[in-house]
Amino acid sequence: MKKCFYLLLFPILAVMCACGDDDAPVDSPVGDVNIIFSPESLDFAYSADTRQISVTSDADWGLSSDQSWCKYSPTGGIKGTTTVKITVEKNSTDDMRTATLTFKSGNSVKRYTVTQKYDIKEVSIPDAVFKSYCLSIFDTDHDGAISKKEAKAVTSISVPSKSIASLEGIGSFTSITSLDCKGNR
Repeated sequence: MKKCFYLLLFPILAVMCACGDDDAPVDSPVGDVNIIFSPESLDFAYSADTRQISVTSDADWGLSSDQSWCKYSPTGGIKGTTTVKITVEKNSTDDMRTATLTFKSGNSVKRYTVTQKYDIKEVSIPDAVFKSYCLSIFDTDHDGAISKKEAKAVTSISVPSKSIASLEGIGSFTSITSLDCKGNR
């Protein structure tokens, strides 16, 4: 009788050991996951906008953003190629901003950079000579314009005898403590 019991017990144990954990994911990634983006990064103007990127991966992935102004859809993808819509809100700040999208699959993480310019809010300087002087000295980002942010940083203007006909626009230079404009028209 004991012999029959052991003969029956052995096959039952063998079947139980052969069965795996039913809760384990079937296609869980092992090792590094290859994720490729096209394009490799996105640069937006200051206005609200939506663009698409193509994400190709050899495993399923999830997506998150470190900035609330940068949204995405869908929140994840499957093995193969997925189109992701990236939407940015209008940038009303005085600085360029950056969001990092994090693509995660298993233990693998790949980051994607989204940058957005700010509204330059250019200072209007109609006099060509005064504008040329301001651009040569105060255009710190070298974009060919004096932004309100750049104008606010100026504390001194010295333009003696430069044949300037108008200082229109100088009101935007709100931090000036010293102004020399003698000898102009």
